[in-house]
Amino acid sequence: MKSRYLVLLLAAVALPSAVRAQSSSPEVISDPAMIRSCLCRQQSVAALSQQLEQQKHDYETRRAALTTLNERVASERQHLDPNNPAQVDAFKQLLDQQSDAELSFADETTPAYAAVVKRHNEAAVDYNRECASKDYNGAVLAQVQAQSYSCPKP
Repeated sequence: MKSRYLVLLLAAVALPSAVRAQSSSPEVISDPAMIRSCLCRQQSVAALSQQLEQQKHDYETRRAALTTLNERVASERQHLDPNNPAQVDAFKQLLDQQSDAELSFADETTPAYAAVVKRHNEAAVDYNRECASKDYNGAVLAQVQAQSYSCPKP
């Protein structure tokens, strides 16, 4: 009698584990249109990742230039002779350059970088939600890849 209860108890404990193991296996996509869609989403994320790296480089380059300009303004301000009209005029021109650079960075560089970051993140979330945790049926994937298809531009 005890062994019967033990078997039932072990079955009750093992069954939920087996169900969890089955439910944790990835979904397999066999629909060619869905596989194509996932491949396009993956392509989009890759292209946007490249754009993001380029935009990040541009952002960092312009930020560094602005920092250098700000340091130059601070340095020249300390050494400025207010009684020297040539120095005052040169400093005013430097302040104009600084102002233009700050406006350009705030109005153009930062929003452009933020837009690419947003598009990349949205595409990555979309890919992760729809495709990342799923496997593709190998035969259907091979058929899809053998066909000519085009993906929308990111």
